[in-house]
Amino acid sequence: MIVKNALYQTKEILLARGIQDDYKEAELLVCHAAHISMTQLYTAPEKELSEQEVLYLEQMVNRRLRHEPSAYIVNNCAFYNSNFYIDNRVLIPRPETELLVERTIDIIKKSSPSVGSQFVIADIGTGSGAIAGSIALHLPDVRIYATDISAQALQVARWNFYRLGLNNRIITLEGNLLEPLDEKINIIVANLPYVTEDEMMILAPESKIFEPPIALDGGKDGLKEIRNLLYQIPGKIYPDTCILLEIGLGQDKILCPLIHKLFPEAVVSIFSDLSGINRVIEIYGATN
Repeated sequence: MIVKNALYQTKEILLARGIQDDYKEAELLVCHAAHISMTQLYTAPEKELSEQEVLYLEQMVNRRLRHEPSAYIVNNCAFYNSNFYIDNRVLIPRPETELLVERTIDIIKKSSPSVGSQFVIADIGTGSGAIAGSIALHLPDVRIYATDISAQALQVARWNFYRLGLNNRIITLEGNLLEPLDEKINIIVANLPYVTEDEMMILAPESKIFEPPIALDGGKDGLKEIRNLLYQIPGKIYPDTCILLEIGLGQDKILCPLIHKLFPEAVVSIFSDLSGINRVIEIYGATN
């Protein structure tokens, strides 16, 4: 079988089974099976796949038809112009989470730490390490802590930091949210679970069956862990710290009153993702 035929057949199989983005997913699986780049997929369409590669492609397609996400099948996810190792110990990074990285980089580039000091960032609930790793790749002078309550997730994060040459710049800490930190922080960035109890019941099989519930389930209104993080803030931050939180649809309306109650002097800003959903809350001046 040649590459262009493998691509066509894979796309048709995925389409027939209602797999969304069937063409994009077919490209990913064929490239992985044939050990070629996306460019080579179209510059060398007559390349012959070996019997072993055809069998491997069939196995991957069957896994996808059982709703296993492609990122777990190929153990890779592109995020903020880098590639991260992914398996079912961690949540698959979403494109909307790149907004957290963009905002963090923008804030640091427009700011300057105190003389003789260095920005210290904490990525809370780091999972695969995609957020911390992306920030570190773009900001070589910052120090980063990456915390997670899941020891298995931290294994994945450490592997990603090692692969990207960042293991000496990012300190991983196991524990609940801010509890493992032993120094004050300049910027806290957190993509914590925010799926509501009702939403957990109707998740797509890709998430409901394969992704770790601990990385998705935010309790009744989706904000359990975000609230816990806010309650842990006192004593952990500098007065001018910025806190960036990823949230779900409509959750800003619930969180903002709580933030103003906990931190009356804080300035709160909200940023929308490309779909127009209020996705990131920034909190400045959350005094202790």
